[in-house]
Amino acid sequence: MGTSRLQMLLSILCLFLASSGGVVSALHRPSRELPASMMGWRNDNDSSRISESSSSQAFVSARKVATDATHRSLQVSGGTGSAAPAPARNTKKVAILVSVPTVAYLLWTFREPLGAIFNKEKIQSKTLEILGKLDSLPKFEAYACYVGGMALWEVFGLSTIPVETAAGMVFGWNGVLLSGSGKLLGAIIAFFLGRYGALAHWIQSKLSSNSFLQLASHSTEDNPLMVAFLMKMSSFPETIKNYGSAILSPIKFWMFVFASLVHGTTFSALWTYLGVDTAARLENTSLPADGRLQFLLGVALFNGIVISPLSMAYWVKSMQKSKQASQKTKEI
Repeated sequence: MGTSRLQMLLSILCLFLASSGGVVSALHRPSRELPASMMGWRNDNDSSRISESSSSQAFVSARKVATDATHRSLQVSGGTGSAAPAPARNTKKVAILVSVPTVAYLLWTFREPLGAIFNKEKIQSKTLEILGKLDSLPKFEAYACYVGGMALWEVFGLSTIPVETAAGMVFGWNGVLLSGSGKLLGAIIAFFLGRYGALAHWIQSKLSSNSFLQLASHSTEDNPLMVAFLMKMSSFPETIKNYGSAILSPIKFWMFVFASLVHGTTFSALWTYLGVDTAARLENTSLPADGRLQFLLGVALFNGIVISPLSMAYWVKSMQKSKQASQKTKEI
């Protein structure tokens, strides 16, 4: 009797030690395996056998409960042990489903004013209306308003051809000086915004990934003045011409101003000439065709369609070869 009591006490002590210090290892043992300290205490006593059997069943049940809880937690958390994040894909789909019809509705509702932005004839007629009102003001105020408006037009990179033509119709040959001054002022503002202004970092981050400007940066170091002129003579939008020149640091401010003045004034004279001729023909429809104007317009058209694209293609090709040669030199 004393021996069976001793065996019971030792079994309870082993269970206590296993539960307090070795729960994790006990849970990962096979269900038929018991602590070694309990294996040597087998005898024919029924109470001792019942105690060992109860202990084994307790370990098996605890292990099963722990395993099931672990599997459930992993399923809920996606295997990370934390709460599963909300599905972002569904949110994106909902945003697309909501935004697409909304944008389509807004485009359809405001189709007429938006269409006028891309219609040069409507731009020109509206500009004529506005300039007609300006012409009724004192000359200084009218000229100042036009130069300021042209400067903003240039800053936003919009097409100046219809505006300059309308200025020639309203202001006559004075439009050359007014349009040229407005474009130059707008180009200078754009240059400072791109290089020194509050938006400089944002503009540089947006345009720095442009493949053409990356190529031009290598060529600019060798001949920045030539690059400034080529940028202005190119067929790129005004935003690339102005803000792109700003992020090419070898191009000095005076170089940009000089290139903008030569390029801007030349085309301002052409479009003002067209405006003056158009106004004269509206007053007198029997005027003969102006051969000189037609020749200049033909040259400008040929330059825009043939010369400018071909020269840009040649320039890009030469810049690519120069970059490849410099890379090979560095490797050697």
